[in-house]
Amino acid sequence: MPVVRDRRGEPKDRFKSSRKRFIDRNAPKVREAIYKKLGKNSINDIGKGGADVTIPKDGVKEHHIGHGKGGVHERVLPGNKQFEAGSRHRKQQGQGGAGSGSGDGDASNQGEGEDDFVFHITESEFLDFVFEDLKLPNLVKEAGKDLKNVSYERAGYSSEGPPSKRDLVRSSGNRIGRVSVTSKNFDRKILGELKTQFEIAKNYDPENSISDFKLDEAFNAQKVNAKIVALGDEVDRLRTSIDAQLNDDDAETLAESDQKLVKLAKKKGLIPKWNESADMEYRRHEERPKPLNQAVMFCLMDVSGSMSEDRKANAKLFYWLLNNFLKRKYEKVDIVYIRHTQTADEVDEETFFHDRKTGGTVVSTALEKMNEVLEARYPLSDWNIYAAQASDGDNWTNKDTQYCVELLQGIVPKTQGYFYTETKEQSGSDLWKDYERVQEQFRDRFFMGHIRKKDDIWPIFRDFFSRHETYETGVSQSVSGYSSYSPSR
Repeated sequence: MPVVRDRRGEPKDRFKSSRKRFIDRNAPKVREAIYKKLGKNSINDIGKGGADVTIPKDGVKEHHIGHGKGGVHERVLPGNKQFEAGSRHRKQQGQGGAGSGSGDGDASNQGEGEDDFVFHITESEFLDFVFEDLKLPNLVKEAGKDLKNVSYERAGYSSEGPPSKRDLVRSSGNRIGRVSVTSKNFDRKILGELKTQFEIAKNYDPENSISDFKLDEAFNAQKVNAKIVALGDEVDRLRTSIDAQLNDDDAETLAESDQKLVKLAKKKGLIPKWNESADMEYRRHEERPKPLNQAVMFCLMDVSGSMSEDRKANAKLFYWLLNNFLKRKYEKVDIVYIRHTQTADEVDEETFFHDRKTGGTVVSTALEKMNEVLEARYPLSDWNIYAAQASDGDNWTNKDTQYCVELLQGIVPKTQGYFYTETKEQSGSDLWKDYERVQEQFRDRFFMGHIRKKDDIWPIFRDFFSRHETYETGVSQSVSGYSSYSPSR
């Protein structure tokens, strides 16, 4: 016999593995270990080998219930400063050591305890935590439907389908409705025959000496089944008293009516209580392509001579995070890599991250190249446009910096988000000051961050992509609350 188990009240994460549950329970410690490692790793080693996470021993103890013996007794609660649970002797007192174990830090010939628990998270788990709550802001434009990515949506009912899609409640309603409608048709005919018999019989009782039954409003207010029962009983009682008085015509009419009633009752009894083809209905679902959110991210990086190795490394680390974030979280995102010196080139990912080209500095060339690619390949009606620019803030001339502002005033309105990071030890470059004017003009989509050292990269990255504004729908849910990020010295 099949068993149906109702799981609607169970938590959504009931199928998580024990490891996944343990990691989720200790998520703060995992994040702390990950953020520490992010600040130490080179661009080629981020996430590699996973990370070791230390959990205090109290964090891995299972909950338990203690059963009391009743009466007056003494007990020691877990966590007591003088005693261990179940111990009759005080804990060893000491000066405390520098290790992470549970001892007092000094050598001793007695006492025991437990060290903190250390477990290892994989590279995949590492990256899951890094990007878990981040997303591109303002991802609102839809370009048609994604035929490969479909969802199954309810589309009414069908008379055919697999057993798993039977709708028993709806089918039972169909059965009740069909039987009720068909039965009522026969009931009306049966009631009509009984009324005919009652009128004939009533003619032989003009003084109401046998029956004072009337087809009045009280009778008509009853349900059909009640009318049939009440009128049938009354007709039987009358006919028992007047059968000897019936003339030939009335006797023949009543006999014919009796035959009709037998036939009607027989036909009513033949109504099937369940008709598979007429009653059973199946829930029907249709494949519907999901809306397609196409996005392109332009990565613009200054590789000129003024960018020292440390500055380039910090810029590349930011782009490494961005690159992996996009590839891990989104399927339909193009990434366009543009590097510039005094000229700008569109390059592939390998060249962008590992080529050692250098030269002069003309920042506007990167913006011009972005405009060129944007107009050639990415229609604004179909694509969500994003751009990330990394520079040390140095430019060949102030005139070119002013030209950059003019270009941005035309580019930024086309984008869903523009992210500028300045990789320089000191603040206050001319480029930063002029870009602040652009930010003031486009606060809903132009974001700035200052990277002085490697430790600044992750907070700035989170500040950029914890923003959940959707300015085209009038909803703003900014997590970070910053318009620019510039850490203190």
